[in-house]
Amino acid sequence: MNFELHTHFVIDAKRFTTAEFLSEYFLESSFEFQIQQFVQEWLCDDFQIEAQTSGTTGAPKRVLLSKAAMKASAKKTASIFQLHAGSTALLAMPIHYIAGKMQIVRALVNQWDLIIQTPSSKPLENVTHPVDFVPLVPNQVVDQISFLKNVKILLIGGAPISKLLWEQLVALRNQLEISIFQSFGATETVSHIAIREVAGDFDSTFYRCLPGVTVETSTSGTLTILAPQLTGVPVLFTNDYVTIQSSTSFKWLGRKDFAINSAGIKIHPEIEELKLIDQIPLPFVIIGIPDAVLFEKVVLVLEGATEIPRNIYSHFEKLERHKRPKAVYVLETFPRTETGKIKRLEVRRLVENLKS
Repeated sequence: MNFELHTHFVIDAKRFTTAEFLSEYFLESSFEFQIQQFVQEWLCDDFQIEAQTSGTTGAPKRVLLSKAAMKASAKKTASIFQLHAGSTALLAMPIHYIAGKMQIVRALVNQWDLIIQTPSSKPLENVTHPVDFVPLVPNQVVDQISFLKNVKILLIGGAPISKLLWEQLVALRNQLEISIFQSFGATETVSHIAIREVAGDFDSTFYRCLPGVTVETSTSGTLTILAPQLTGVPVLFTNDYVTIQSSTSFKWLGRKDFAINSAGIKIHPEIEELKLIDQIPLPFVIIGIPDAVLFEKVVLVLEGATEIPRNIYSHFEKLERHKRPKAVYVLETFPRTETGKIKRLEVRRLVENLKS
């Protein structure tokens, strides 16, 4: 019997074998039906699976991924977190993106019990029993900290963690028997290729590559990944600026797509935002907009504010002078991907329209 058939799917505390799950009737609009369709696709004889990128830096793209690479990634995850057959895992993310697909593949390849929760911002509220492995995105974690007592290993990915959330999780980790990690990866790397433990100082913790993965930097300072068993190519070039500590560890600085060139100085807005996150209560982003003198002017954009807070400019003093926002704008809502990432390039276009 194919080893994938030893996996169990858990829905509302009811446990199904793979065969039972595939024969169960679900509404076509349901999350369970989507999972059912993917499992059937995984078990067929095709060598590839189609996935969709998140669309953070532009229109989502469809890419073909090797099942062999996905299987290799699933085994690496089980090995590094010491998860064995019969472990429990939670699926609470959309499956047309790589994170959701890979959680199903991990369960199938490693013979886990997969607990299914329809994706939402509060995925843990109905989880009443301990779960070994739970991957979530940051906005799913923020409102669920009090529910993490049932989680053994939490893996956070899909977007950066704020310094404030990091410190909350470190405090929680010291109170509970929970291991917390942040992941780094992409659709093209079939999920994470590196992790860093949420422990200790936020600014000094580096990502550590999974076994068999090494990294370098390109001439422009962006990350290159050497993991042909996962990527299908000898070298994968990314648009992520990093500081390399060794061939298997690095510190993420920000996306090349979002870097701001202000008066010849390169500014990584994601890094500056983390310095302000505990000072500004509303969602915000820092972007660069065209400027006749500076080339790009650094500005801060707030979401949902009825007015600009009077003291907001005083918070900018935490930043180096040339990195401080020169203006503040307000948008009613930010355009976001389905996984909660803010579409920064669209925010920039909306702000430019406000100016015109």
